[in-house]
Amino acid sequence: MTEAIARQGEQKVAVTMDHEGVQIRDISEAWRVCTAMLKSGVVPQSLNTVEKVFVAMQTGMELGFSPSAAVRSVYVINGAPSLTGQAALALMRRYKGTKTLTVDVVGDGDKRAAVVTLRRDGMADAVEVSFSLAEAKAAQLTGKGPWKSYLDDMLTWRAVSRAAKRYFSDVLLGIEVAEVAEEYQRGPSPRVLPEAPPPAEPDPLMAEEEEPPALEVDPDTGQVRPRMTPDGNDELKF
Repeated sequence: MTEAIARQGEQKVAVTMDHEGVQIRDISEAWRVCTAMLKSGVVPQSLNTVEKVFVAMQTGMELGFSPSAAVRSVYVINGAPSLTGQAALALMRRYKGTKTLTVDVVGDGDKRAAVVTLRRDGMADAVEVSFSLAEAKAAQLTGKGPWKSYLDDMLTWRAVSRAAKRYFSDVLLGIEVAEVAEEYQRGPSPRVLPEAPPPAEPDPLMAEEEEPPALEVDPDTGQVRPRMTPDGNDELKF
């Protein structure tokens, strides 16, 4: 075991390291490691503060990742931590109760779909969880961003997210797949609303009613003055 010497103010503090990397023992060491990671520039762009790096590292470590793997795998989207699809799939596969877990993309046209086939402890038979192109179109996801360039990958992460929610909530602890959380942030494509019809032309045979003059207030008494009708009579009586 080796030790890396880090300076904290004027005092030198030993940070323990071994073949698995930095061994964090308290929050002070965690904060210094997060600061170093942020300054290195090799963390995801969404982790743009020491606090976000700390949350990402803590979240990943709770799931069983090392500090560096945690920071690579956890993103902060919409103010909440999320896991990359690869990291979520890795957790599901390496869970000791997982008996079978495969991912395939099958079919053509709107029937093209990513299918996750899995079986874990307590299940007599394997089950399939899928996400199809037809579903993506219904959710207005296609034709933009990664859905346009990496269709099969995006179908895959949607299917992985669905499988995680249904069968691995105890493993991922409710953390969303980052590729799916990004879609929640962007939202569906805006709908094109029909143009409003032009206003109807006034009917020349219908006489327009004149609006009555506004009520007047006597500046001396503060009372509302009677409004006069065209024939000179008081319209309002007080």
